[in-house]
Amino acid sequence: RDLPTFITEWGCCSSTNGVNDRPYDAAFRAMAAREFMDAGITLALPFCLGEGPPHAHDGFQGGLALFTKTTIPKPSFRAFELLSRLVGRRVACESSNDPVGGLACLAENSAAAWVLLYNLVGDPSHAAYDTEVTVQLAALPPGDWTCLITRIAPGECDPFPAWEAMGKPERLTDEQRPALLHASDLPKPEPMPVEQDSIRARMLGFSVCLLELTRR
Repeated sequence: RDLPTFITEWGCCSSTNGVNDRPYDAAFRAMAAREFMDAGITLALPFCLGEGPPHAHDGFQGGLALFTKTTIPKPSFRAFELLSRLVGRRVACESSNDPVGGLACLAENSAAAWVLLYNLVGDPSHAAYDTEVTVQLAALPPGDWTCLITRIAPGECDPFPAWEAMGKPERLTDEQRPALLHASDLPKPEPMPVEQDSIRARMLGFSVCLLELTRR
């Protein structure tokens, strides 16, 4: 019972599927990270980093990789980028708005906090569940807090529609690749008001939101 537990390969869908290229997979990765932590998994290695044979062309093929063959980051990679910002001590994060869930951390000096939310319906063919969330910040120490929000959502940090609009090219031109890289960038964080230790935010279906809080 005290042995370490490893998951050596994991992903959203084990076969080729379009959800692997979209923000749905980002929400899945965030959800899975919480499940692994709750279960006490020692190490979980996502499969895999980059597309390879038989997924040989430059675009999106629905594979499990976090990058296309030509290293265009998928939303799943950006989810790990947001997860990497959570530092300090994990604190409870419970949801009464299923299928929204999350993870929360408080900095060791209590001057910063992070709440990562995901909105994930288990069946990707189900209609997206758009909702308004109110995050109650019960663990925050007293003070004047500011908040920034960063989103991964359909059409935002989501390069697949841009590739689709290009005609789904299997070989990218010198102009197309930078455009897809730009479409894959995390958006600039937006300020959110913190009112009476709570934050209200709109969450699209199949999305991830990171709230970054700083005490002035």
